[in-house]
Amino acid sequence: MRSEEGRRDWWAIGSVTLGIASVVTCFTIVGGLLLGGVAMVLGWMALRRQEPEDPIPGARTLAMTGIACGGAGVLGATLIVVFWEWFGSLWG
Repeated sequence: MRSEEGRRDWWAIGSVTLGIASVVTCFTIVGGLLLGGVAMVLGWMALRRQEPEDPIPGARTLAMTGIACGGAGVLGATLIVVFWEWFGSLWG
């Protein structure tokens, strides 16, 4: 068993960081879709890299949070595009 101190899962940390950034920038469409998509992929990769017999503490939570925030960013950007197109057609 390895020492718990100093162990980090950079995939999970990157996932949650990009996921939060995608939620904040979802109104820019590119930020929401691009950052959110990358956050979800990184989160999934972080979950797949976890060793069942020796997991990194907190990495699963960070990865799941990154996936959720990335999904929220993608959903927000998609809804903004849909509403923009719908209201744009109403206003001419």
